[in-house]
Amino acid sequence: MCPAILLGLINSVIHFVRVDSGADPLHEVETSLGDFLTDMARAATPSAMRAGVEIRTHLAEGLPRARVDVRLLAEAVGKLIDNAVKFTPSGGEVRLWVGYAREGLEIRVEDDGPGVDPAVAEQLMKPFSLGDESYARSHGGMGLGLPTALRVMERHGGRLIVERREGGGGVARAILPMERLSPSTESAA
Repeated sequence: MCPAILLGLINSVIHFVRVDSGADPLHEVETSLGDFLTDMARAATPSAMRAGVEIRTHLAEGLPRARVDVRLLAEAVGKLIDNAVKFTPSGGEVRLWVGYAREGLEIRVEDDGPGVDPAVAEQLMKPFSLGDESYARSHGGMGLGLPTALRVMERHGGRLIVERREGGGGVARAILPMERLSPSTESAA
């Protein structure tokens, strides 16, 4: 195995353990989730273009600012976007959306891939679980992306839900609770 790949795998495991254990405190700042999602889309565009996948964003009007650890949230959302790009066939789309949900603010990543089989959705949140091993192995990864994203959301008091979209494709919903939201909106900031 190539030393760079091996080092990447070791670093992924170490990082997951640090996130999972809460070893590092959250470094919270008030941030614009609209700007955050726009930056995440911009960062993911080169790899999406190489895969023949288009990234689109939709930002709800009047979004509040939120108190988050931007670095950790970027890692979680980045893993969701990477998975969406990885499992979307060439010519497909990945859609990023941020807006209100019943329990807070939702960052949603939708794709044109196969989606997550409801029978394995819970299992995929466990470290090193790959679901359909043959399909997942052909797309790479070691089963730490979703568990890391889940732990980041839990550390923010939120949730992560992955499911198959009605009509096909996958959706990952990272939900921040209301208490993370600022009373001021982004347009007022």
